[in-house]
Amino acid sequence: MTSDTAARSSQTMKIRIVLALGTALRRGDIESLKISDIDFANNYITTTSKKTRKSMGSRPVSALVMAELSRYVSGLNGKQKNCSVIISTKRTGGRYVRMLK
Repeated sequence: MTSDTAARSSQTMKIRIVLALGTALRRGDIESLKISDIDFANNYITTTSKKTRKSMGSRPVSALVMAELSRYVSGLNGKQKNCSVIISTKRTGGRYVRMLK
């Protein structure tokens, strides 16, 4: 594992923890979070429950969590920003893969 990969892995884990604690989203809901689900202007996240497949509506998110999320998204490369799922979940060969179009 290169230092860049290790750094990216720790950033991904950090944002997953921040989202879990700051939004009370379940792991599966965090893993299926899309950039289009995030309203940075109004500090809201709109999600659909992976478990029940029902809309959970918009939930307010603290400015601190949104700042971390914004920092994380701005650090994504172009290919990752074009993918719908922003939190990688599955590890294969030292890299995280689960970016769907």
